[in-house]
Amino acid sequence: LSHAFPVLLVLFLAPAQAAPGDPVFSASFDKGLASDVPAGISPVTVGGCLLKPGLHGQGVVLEENARITWPVEYNQEHGTIAFWMRTEWEPNDTNRFTFFSIPLAGGYFDCYRAWWGRYRFLQFRLRRDGEGVIDKQYAGEIAPRAWHFFALTWNKGSGMKLHLDGKVVAAAEKTWAAEGKETRPLTIEHRAGAGGVIDDFKVWDRELSLSEVERLAASLDFASIPVSPLPAPLLTIPFDENLSAIIGGRTVPADAGVRVTFIDGVEGRGGLVKKWAYDQKASLHYPGV
Repeated sequence: LSHAFPVLLVLFLAPAQAAPGDPVFSASFDKGLASDVPAGISPVTVGGCLLKPGLHGQGVVLEENARITWPVEYNQEHGTIAFWMRTEWEPNDTNRFTFFSIPLAGGYFDCYRAWWGRYRFLQFRLRRDGEGVIDKQYAGEIAPRAWHFFALTWNKGSGMKLHLDGKVVAAAEKTWAAEGKETRPLTIEHRAGAGGVIDDFKVWDRELSLSEVERLAASLDFASIPVSPLPAPLLTIPFDENLSAIIGGRTVPADAGVRVTFIDGVEGRGGLVKKWAYDQKASLHYPGV
């Protein structure tokens, strides 16, 4: 018993892995552009801010030169801003998208995607009372047309961290003197070029831990992503042991100037197309398409 008691004590006192807790601001976009927390605060919008299928339910798409602004409780000492975004830009695109911008006395606090010459980057900045406190960039690539989890955490005693898909990709170790909370306008703006879909935008009045950010980033559930039905294809080539195509309900044989070997495909069989040796060219023709 003397050995069992300490083990039982540890088991009862060991903390469970809790959720990050309630944010001070949340916009899921499932019921419109108004915030969920605090409930029912409608934003000020400029330009097209359209509800589209998101990661969980609905998300919002900002057309070029559009922006959306809510009043948000901003903690100057520590906090976290996090959201999901399905980015549409290619690595070399020259686009400008502000994930958030908060005006401050004599400065600003913002995070955005931009470019300069041949340089493409994400940047987060903090400027207070006319003095630049933090100015940090991340120049890594972000896969286009995929959902990504972005989080920016800050603490006046240690600095800021930019998290991408649960991993810290940029950090600025800096301290600043600031106290208290205040309500400030927070703006998301699509300034130029390609944008994307934003979903589940949240603000906490504390710095989330690395493990909390990792758990939020791990919440991607592909089964929950709404899938729009595809239109019926005009032409289908199944490659199920033959080269015939199905066009408008009728079967059209192929005019094959190519050697094809049938192998296992994603569904059923697939066709392995080989080049002719003498001219390194091949053709697979369907007349009347």
